[in-house]
Amino acid sequence: MVFNKKKIPLTTIVGIIGILFYCILVFISAFLCIGSWNPIDNYLSDFGNSSSSWNPNGAIFFDLALIILGTTLILYYISLYKWSGELKTEYNENILNITQFIGFLVGIFLILFGFSYNLKYTFYGFPLLIFYSIGLCMRAENLKKIWNKSALIFTQIIGSLSGIFVITAGIFPTVITEAHDLASALFFNTHLFTFILLVLTILPHKKFIKIIGLYGWIVACLIFLDLVYHKPIFEWISVFSSLSFMGLLSYNTYKAFSE
Repeated sequence: MVFNKKKIPLTTIVGIIGILFYCILVFISAFLCIGSWNPIDNYLSDFGNSSSSWNPNGAIFFDLALIILGTTLILYYISLYKWSGELKTEYNENILNITQFIGFLVGIFLILFGFSYNLKYTFYGFPLLIFYSIGLCMRAENLKKIWNKSALIFTQIIGSLSGIFVITAGIFPTVITEAHDLASALFFNTHLFTFILLVLTILPHKKFIKIIGLYGWIVACLIFLDLVYHKPIFEWISVFSSLSFMGLLSYNTYKAFSE
């Protein structure tokens, strides 16, 4: 496959840049860290600890990695407008109906989970339940078209917010504990919401590779586990699996819209 620079979508460009810069800068930060670390006991954000006994020389690289990743995430989600296809011609309406029903079920699950475990999950569940209930009730093609485009715009907004929270986490390193922890928490929560919306919204598109959608659901489950158990190893897995999905969607976007 020969890449034509003039036809590479912005999604593909910023996706690759974000992944490469984040991985390279985190590797440099980890290499310079003078403390003993491992994925079982240490969060990725520990690399942003600039204390003299931990990572005085490498913390800046981790903070920079977050700022660059957050910036590319904003551009990445904005550029997903290319997936806003037309019903009948670019979207499979039957799959769209199925994903709307799945979104409805996910909303119910999060509400029930929220009431039994942590109420914050009800704040994900109710919007999903209402949003996808409306979608299921729409039968006229023009109304379904409006709903479908609204779903992608909603995803882009929430995804862009997650990028802003990543930048904020980089600006306020781990030594500024409260600000960094708040920004990180807001990122992972909006990140989960974005993943659910993104997979459900793009899955019915005829040019979307369905196996990537399945992997997206696996990643969403990993992010959910990280939020529930909040263990370092889950953070490592959820972050790098999210980046791999970002890379796969960047490839899919190139395949779908570069010609």
